[in-house]
Amino acid sequence: MLPTKNARATRPCDPCPKKSTFMKFWYIRDVMPATEANERLIEHYGRLNYARKKFPSLSSPGYDARGRIYIQYGPLDEEVVDTMPGGADPFETWAYYKFGAPVTFDFVRKGLTYRLALDVDEGIKFTKRPLACIETLYERVLRRASLSPAYSTVFMELTNI
Repeated sequence: MLPTKNARATRPCDPCPKKSTFMKFWYIRDVMPATEANERLIEHYGRLNYARKKFPSLSSPGYDARGRIYIQYGPLDEEVVDTMPGGADPFETWAYYKFGAPVTFDFVRKGLTYRLALDVDEGIKFTKRPLACIETLYERVLRRASLSPAYSTVFMELTNI
């Protein structure tokens, strides 16, 4: 019996395991396997190029969080963009309706790049004027209330303050 280390070396191996894995990955995602071209792979590279152009980032992989979501889910159905000078960092919300229930992604710009926001109040600059912060939050949520039930709920809570 061969030691484990040598047993592995005697097994037949794929000369290009990365290429083989890559091809299998995209083959099972091909929406029209009878055609010569892999339409899903072509769409993926199209999304990748679009993400690098429209959502650039200096860090690897060359696009920000918006690009990552765009590559995974494709073109968004609806978008709300806030640029409130002095009151908050730029904030974007993307909505997708093709999944049955609305799916939203929030992004906040920090420095030169956008990242996924965990809370709707991210990027709001809290000052000595708390009312101004609440007004900024109220406006942000109001503009998104039609996108999903989650925003509608937050909007209703804010109106009761």
